[in-house]
Amino acid sequence: MTTASQQQKPIDALARAEAELDRFWSKLRFDPALEQRYEAYSSERRNRTLRFWLVFGLLLRLLGLSTEFAIGGDMTAYGLAFRVGVLVPVVLVSLWFLSPRYSLATQGVAATAAPFLCVVGLCFLGSVAPAPDEVRYFFLAGVNLIAINLVMPLRFQHAAAYTVVSVAAYLFMAFSGYAGVDPLQVIDIVFLYSAASVASLIVSYRSGIVDRRAFLASEKINAQAAALAHANEELQRLLELDALTGVYNRRYLDQSLKTHGEAVASDRVRLGVIMVDVDHFKIYNDRLGHRAGDNCLRDVARAIVANVRAGVDVVTRYGGEEFAVLVPGLSLDDTQALGERIRAAIETMEIPHPHAGHAIVTVSVGVAAGMPETAEMMDGLLNEADVALYRSKRLGRNRVTRANAPESVGAEGDELPHAAKTAA
Repeated sequence: MTTASQQQKPIDALARAEAELDRFWSKLRFDPALEQRYEAYSSERRNRTLRFWLVFGLLLRLLGLSTEFAIGGDMTAYGLAFRVGVLVPVVLVSLWFLSPRYSLATQGVAATAAPFLCVVGLCFLGSVAPAPDEVRYFFLAGVNLIAINLVMPLRFQHAAAYTVVSVAAYLFMAFSGYAGVDPLQVIDIVFLYSAASVASLIVSYRSGIVDRRAFLASEKINAQAAALAHANEELQRLLELDALTGVYNRRYLDQSLKTHGEAVASDRVRLGVIMVDVDHFKIYNDRLGHRAGDNCLRDVARAIVANVRAGVDVVTRYGGEEFAVLVPGLSLDDTQALGERIRAAIETMEIPHPHAGHAIVTVSVGVAAGMPETAEMMDGLLNEADVALYRSKRLGRNRVTRANAPESVGAEGDELPHAAKTAA
């Protein structure tokens, strides 16, 4: 059974994770179990957004072919080679690998490969473009650097890796001389956008914090709902149990009578009822005290529970020293046999009794069985078993009597063979 402290543990773990996010610099990673749930919570949504932006960005880059066509010359061929020959297949492959089926590292490469190639490709086009068009391409490459961190929901570690590698490539293409670009023509743009792209990492980091906070809020609601449901179940269980003996109480018996009554009406199954009452319990209680009386009732309840079918039969404290047992599916003979087994088990316990004529605690039992189809018939069956119980009392106690049996001791169908031997 789940305890209240066990229910509180997930809530405490979420509070610790939230406190970690409140630090000046969080590692943006939960403990393994919570991180796994976070990935399940965010991965598909993130990948769906990344796929959208990759396709949208590809369309923009394809529209950029108009620039190369406008410039003319070899720029048209370079533009087609880069935009159609490189970006299109890379984006298509990236869309495939943006899936929880693949590792986070693979998904990170898939999300950033095309944006990185855009930076490199645009710088390359700038290096081969005639003056002053090279400035335009380095400007577009810088915009690409910033826009990726601002609009694409990359995991922060992937955004950081993309930014570092892309800025390094950006600076190399601008100042190494390898691309044949005059650094003085692009220095302002390159430094501005390099600094801005690094600053955009702060946006990516904060976005990661916000997303993880939303996840923790959702988890906290779920954990609190689970704790509340458990508390309600525990309260319901306590409302249905007898505090002294631990078996079900009269309230639960009334509910069970309704439930079994519906089952009997729909499935035409029999229902047996066994009423058990401790003999001379008032004398026992008065002479030995209420504490001893309580212990006696607990022992009797345990003996009854031990002799019925677990998960099938319903044992309840009917009131005072009286117990009621519902036994679905048993005939009157089988119900009577079960009642005798309960009676014998309690007698075998040999609990000392102070009454002069009873050295040990015994019980009287009444049984009834039938197929009651209405609530009135169900109450009637319970009443029949109660009447049979008090017939056992009149016949000398420590015996089992079935409903509608004759009053005379030893009459056919009255008691099991043991009854004649134990009559008081």
